[in-house]
This record gives sequence, structure tokens and C-alpha cells, in this order.
Amino acid sequence: MPDQSTLPPFADLLDAFPPAWPDARLQALHDAFSRTIYRSRDIEAVVLAAALDPSLLPWDEPARRLWFAAFNEASKAKLLPDVVAAGAASAKALARRVDELRAAVPTLPAAPAEAPAQADFTGFSPGSRLERQIVAGMPTLLDVRFLALGLARAAAVCKVEANFGWAVSSGTGFRIGRRSVLTNHHVVYDEDHGDEPAGGVQLFFRHEVDVAGDPAVPVVVNGVASALQGERDEDWAVVTTAADLPDDVPVLGISGPAEAPARDDRVCIIQHPNGLPKKVALHHNLVRHADDTVVQYWTDTDEGSSGAPVFDERWEVVALHHATVEAPGDDYAHRNQGRAIARVSERIAAVMGAVP
Repeated sequence: MPDQSTLPPFADLLDAFPPAWPDARLQALHDAFSRTIYRSRDIEAVVLAAALDPSLLPWDEPARRLWFAAFNEASKAKLLPDVVAAGAASAKALARRVDELRAAVPTLPAAPAEAPAQADFTGFSPGSRLERQIVAGMPTLLDVRFLALGLARAAAVCKVEANFGWAVSSGTGFRIGRRSVLTNHHVVYDEDHGDEPAGGVQLFFRHEVDVAGDPAVPVVVNGVASALQGERDEDWAVVTTAADLPDDVPVLGISGPAEAPARDDRVCIIQHPNGLPKKVALHHNLVRHADDTVVQYWTDTDEGSSGAPVFDERWEVVALHHATVEAPGDDYAHRNQGRAIARVSERIAAVMGAVP
């Protein structure tokens, strides 16, 4: 912990150029911004509110690197106090953290303890056999077929563009029938204007980057806007295509997996975040809650991921991704959420009978 009597005033810290990165308060401030405001749209809102030029920032970088660049550019432009004020105004938890750092005696994280020398480690199992499994009871080893099967399933996923005349909404969907693609209700219906359906829907299959790093040529399929069906409360919609979908686009089953997901299971999501070429989220992908209606998980998503299939480790669809949820009263805690696929399947059967 630094000697607090030697710290310059917080206002001077924000006015300094170049930024005083060795100061623990600035490091803690950067960490708080990165953990609290981590979605591109929310970062952009803060940047614009502070009158910082957004063209100076690397928007394709993760939040932590993006905020590092934003702090540096804001410091150069003497706008770092404005950025901090705009960030604090956008999130209550961040405002509290700023106040803690601004205090005469700032609240700073304790430095980690030094690791003991290797000779001080005790309690290893004979031959270190048990230590080979890093997380007890949660092995992460998978058959290599996991990769091939995931790539095959990915062919069913498409970008969905819904045209409302005044705007085009981009989301994700996946094939569930001969001429049917499943997505979210809020992707193809304007829920802010009386649930007006899109006037046109296009589906982009193979919108992805190949093994050489080159963009593939997408296969564009038209949906029949007048045939849209869905439910706002359950946030599902089925897009019926004007013609049969290509034979090499697989149909993903939606009746539900043999085993329903449970807490600490792992789920992967194939998606088109921000309308970008197809991506897969595999990291920090633990399920945190699952019931008959929803599945909540840490697997990463972004705007445009709505309507993506959520897969278990057998590449069976377990949920239809649709939202991010925030823990009550805690701006730091978030989960992503999908509608349980068995529930979605039941509602489709109730509303449509059978999918075309």
C-alpha cells in the first residue's frame, strides 16, 4: 500500500499529463472503469459525453485496453476529469468507487502477498498425481472431435438483418427446419413501436473468416416478412424463408438436450456480435443458473448476438441467447441469459404447430 501522505491531490492526478500510471489510484480507477463499463456502446456513450474524440480510440480492443487508450487520450486533451465525471454519472457503483479514490484517505486494493518459495509448498499428493487435474471435479479435457463438431454446427448459424424502413437491426439466428430460422423477437419486431414486424428480413450464412484469414462469400437468403411469428414475452421468433435453405446448412435440434444444463456446466455461443463475421465464445463460460425458463452464464456476447444458439459441451442447443441481466443493486455483477430451448420449443409448437 503506498504512503498516502505523499499522494498528490486527486484533482491534480486527473490533470496530469502524461497520466501518472504508477499512482495506485489511477490504476484502481482504470480497473473500476474496465469492470463496470465494458460494452462498446456504453464506453462510447461516456466518451461522447466527455467530448473526447472517439476516432482516436481502438474500438476493436477489449474494454481494459480501450479504457487505457481512452485515459491516455483524455489526459492529453485535458479531458480526463470529464471522462471520470461522465463515467461516474453512468453507473452508481462506479460513482461510489470514484468517491473512495477521491477521499483524503483513498480506498486502495491491498497488494498481493508474495508467493512462497517452492521449498515452502506442502501438502502435495504422492507423485503430484492429483494436482494434474487443475480444478478438482471440473475437468476441462475434451475429445478433439469437439472442435470438428462445433465447426459443423457453426454452419447452421447466420447473421439476421431486419429492415424496418428507418433502420436495419442486426442479430443472429440458426436453422431449425427446412425453411425456418430461429432468432429473438426483439431482432425482427420493433418492440419500441407497437411490436411492428420488420418489412424485410435477410439471412447471411457463411458470413465468416476462412482458415487463411480471408472473408468468405456469404450466402444470402431472403425471409418472408409477412410470415414472421413469435412471442415478445418469451423473446423468440421464427423466420420462414422464401425457398428451401441450402443442403449444407445443418438443422439444429431444439427439443432440448438429454441432460438439462446445471450450475458450473460450460456453454459455448456461436454468434455475430455487432454484425461481424461469425465468432465463437469459449472462455469463462460457466453456467451460473438454470431452470425451466432461462439459462444464465458468463459466456461472452455483445450487441448483435441476440438470437444465437447456446451450446453445451456436446454441441447440443440448450438455450436461445437473448439478454444481459444485472444483479439487483450491484452495477458490477452481470450475467448473460438465454431462454431455455425446451421452453422455446414448447412455445413454438403451441403457436405454430410445426416449423416449416
